[in-house]
Amino acid sequence: MEDPAISAEEIAELRPEMGLGWLDTYQVTREVESGRDARGAVTTTIVAVEVGPCNLRFVNSNQTNEGAVAGRIQANEPNAVDLPWDTTLTAADDLTVNGTSYEVHAVHRPGLLGLYATAVVSRGTS
Repeated sequence: MEDPAISAEEIAELRPEMGLGWLDTYQVTREVESGRDARGAVTTTIVAVEVGPCNLRFVNSNQTNEGAVAGRIQANEPNAVDLPWDTTLTAADDLTVNGTSYEVHAVHRPGLLGLYATAVVSRGTS
């Protein structure tokens, strides 16, 4: 079996360069445990856990659906967001790109030879 054309180490060195051409900005927020009150109940806070450059792109598909947004029916078209390879984003998190909220449907992590992760998102209502 032949060695791959590029090694995992070379890929790791390229990853920081990936986001240099990305013009969009993202923020991941999630609910995290912030402590316990006097009765021992867990208290939580919503915090930004990750920010940085990303690439938001429209996914040309026939999966457009409609939903109510602010009392009006609007098309809900899927988009993709390219994020740093080591993103901690999950479908349970809130994602904001350029000030707009998106619902996260899935996050594809390409493995050791990938340069970036991709999230499938649609414009959120929150």
